[in-house]
Amino acid sequence: MAARVLQTCTDARAFRETVAVPERLVELWAAGSDGRGKCGSGWIVGQQGVLTCRHVLDPYLNSVRADQPAGSGPPVVQIRPAGAPTTTAWVDCAVVWRHPTLDVALLSVTPAAGQHWEPPADRSPRLAATGQRPIDGVATGFPEAEAKPTGVRDTEQAPGRLLPGGGARDAQRTVPFDVDASVPDDATLWKGFSGSAVLDDHDRLVGIVAKAHPDRQQRRLLVIPVAEAADDPDFVAAAASVGLDPTIEDRQAPLWRRSVDPGALTTAGVPPTVADVDGVTVFGVRGTASGRARAAPLDYLPRGRDQDLDTALAEAGSGGRRVVLVVGDSAAGKSRSASEALRRSEVFGRWRLVVPQPDGGLSRLAAADLSWADAVLWLDDLDKYLGRGLDVGTLRQVLAEDRSLVMVATMRTSQLQARQSELANPAWDFLTDDSQVTRVDVEAALSPDELADAHARIHDQALLSALDKGVGLGEWLIAGPELMKKLAGGEPLRRAFADTVIAWSRTGLDQPLAQ
Repeated sequence: MAARVLQTCTDARAFRETVAVPERLVELWAAGSDGRGKCGSGWIVGQQGVLTCRHVLDPYLNSVRADQPAGSGPPVVQIRPAGAPTTTAWVDCAVVWRHPTLDVALLSVTPAAGQHWEPPADRSPRLAATGQRPIDGVATGFPEAEAKPTGVRDTEQAPGRLLPGGGARDAQRTVPFDVDASVPDDATLWKGFSGSAVLDDHDRLVGIVAKAHPDRQQRRLLVIPVAEAADDPDFVAAAASVGLDPTIEDRQAPLWRRSVDPGALTTAGVPPTVADVDGVTVFGVRGTASGRARAAPLDYLPRGRDQDLDTALAEAGSGGRRVVLVVGDSAAGKSRSASEALRRSEVFGRWRLVVPQPDGGLSRLAAADLSWADAVLWLDDLDKYLGRGLDVGTLRQVLAEDRSLVMVATMRTSQLQARQSELANPAWDFLTDDSQVTRVDVEAALSPDELADAHARIHDQALLSALDKGVGLGEWLIAGPELMKKLAGGEPLRRAFADTVIAWSRTGLDQPLAQ
């Protein structure tokens, strides 16, 4: 699989038509004032950045001497895109960042007069962490060159496995990358390969090749993870200057994105801690209905069941019954009360909040090799999950994975009672198992003490009048009374149609209804 110089030509178009080359791969040339230099590889990041190795650049950037002969030129750093239209399409670059200790550098493309630069059309690669388990990936670069190339060179795309946990890290924090394909025992094979990109199985940039292992018959490369390099505080500003998003994604980010509510993920693609959740929408708390009377958001109104929720969560977090089930009528405030209990807890504020998507999200997470330590599994409207195929066996499996996992779920009273009437219903058996589940009931109507507190905290007279009449706070916020009046006053056929659609939606089924 050794890369060889295929041909020398001034027009590379025919070569590019027969050999697919990655659009973000570049050849690198660094030379001192005497014109002597070194080849390397690089990977375009952002719109005008190139990640490569420092050791290709440093000897020449630091080569300016006071006793240089008159007329000597300055050091030169240039790149040539792998898909350049001509073999002379070299473009000047400037160094915008060098890691203080690791063998990584970031260049900015700075075309001089007569040079052409066109940013890649494809999306800028995401940067990702390696995790600790082996990763299938591809190392891509330009090997076998010590002099500045004048013709077209073949690329090397070496599949292999990155081994983040494979042995102690050296001073450069490198990790092994073992090439899967057979390669010749040729010491010149990887000359010029420094700075090559290592992409994982999700096409994310996870590392930069620093060197070949000297004692592994050319089959082991040593790679600096981009997550290690990005730890330098100056990297963020340098990345922004070339249009690169410096966020380092979690290794499992693709799985989390397929399986979790998008609003319940950080920029790194992992669940946030409870304390870091912005707002209550991700907990399933519905927003207020439109209209001037309900436009202003209300602070949380403490409920009489808050102490019960705090007690139940404290027991769950200390290893007792680890399932907290909050039950009540529609719009009773189940989700808001439970979410506020989590948010005011000092313990759970540090735990991750996992909000699976109803359509198979939890099943996908359960099948993966994930850590559930110190996590809150939030299942708002549990019947929606059960109606879309969630097996109670999956819930038991996830709870058994780690004793520090806590499950908090909400459910309408009518849904729970409906399952009671079914013969040998696994969900009913699970949810009513007092040895595992703590049930907390939340009433829609306010108690006398809660109503008095509402009058002390709320100044909206229309709302207070409704609460005095027994209307629940949640019902009023979603305009429930007005909606019920419209439904009750509608024609019988329209009411029957509305009842059918609402009932069908609540089952969680999404197949079309026959006309």
